[in-house]
Amino acid sequence: MAIDVDKLAYRYEELRSERANWESTWRECAELFNPGRYRDDTETNAHRIPLVNPKLVNSKGILAMRSMASGMQGGMASPVRPWFRLVAKGDPQFIPDGVNAWLDRVTQVMTAVLHQSNFYNATHTLYSDIGTFGTGLLVETADENGIYFHLVRCGEYVLDINGNNEVDTFFRRLYMTPRQILDRWENAPDLPDFIKRSRERKVMTTERYDVIHAVFPRTDFKPAKRLTAESKPFASVYYLPGGEFWSRHWQGVYFGRRGIRHVPGVCSALGCVGFRCVRQVTSDGCFARLQDATGYDYHVTENAA
Repeated sequence: MAIDVDKLAYRYEELRSERANWESTWRECAELFNPGRYRDDTETNAHRIPLVNPKLVNSKGILAMRSMASGMQGGMASPVRPWFRLVAKGDPQFIPDGVNAWLDRVTQVMTAVLHQSNFYNATHTLYSDIGTFGTGLLVETADENGIYFHLVRCGEYVLDINGNNEVDTFFRRLYMTPRQILDRWENAPDLPDFIKRSRERKVMTTERYDVIHAVFPRTDFKPAKRLTAESKPFASVYYLPGGEFWSRHWQGVYFGRRGIRHVPGVCSALGCVGFRCVRQVTSDGCFARLQDATGYDYHVTENAA
């Protein structure tokens, strides 16, 4: 599936327009209950703004929100007691011998992996986001070292739902320095020259650039035994927004693509999406295959003007 970056960018802007009516309310809620958890995705210097809040009279609102988040975590995903279990569907009498024992073992391994990651720290903040803003976005990624959970600030992402009112799409803005871009996509041939040249400087610039990350259902999804891009129901795309500045370097360049095999936590009630990135091992005629240091395969192309 060739990605149309212009259509993705248009959809992103449409969803941001739908979100606009909530932004002032979310900002006020953050100031009183959850300082630092709201960031407008149009702010270019948000990372430099002091987090001193002159509107706070006392800490009652903040402490109340922390208590609510702790109560939600203790009731739904406690780190000190089992809160999930894998079971086989269907009538128990028709389940083959050994299946339940294997599922119990997998449950133990999953529990250990979650404890070794930052899952419980991230979910505590997620619950405070849900209590403050009514929604939250927790993104799960994986590499050779394990899994990691990224909590996206309110105001930096947009969500979309399908016909069943299930969240199946999100866009988020990553505000990245050249060093961060090179660390993540060092081998991508379509990186602009000014990004590539930054590694040759004695000190890399700290100037930041917008990178948009989009996750959405594939329209060309084809289940198959072999793990290919089209056999994964979700696509994960990173692109640079168009515009006057970027037109001098890229015209809708799409530089990273990862297939998503499954989305284990799509929760319309909470508005959160979790996913794992898995390897993409094939390419089609429009894309060239690359592999970064983590072992993930990328497909890159340029949509020239």
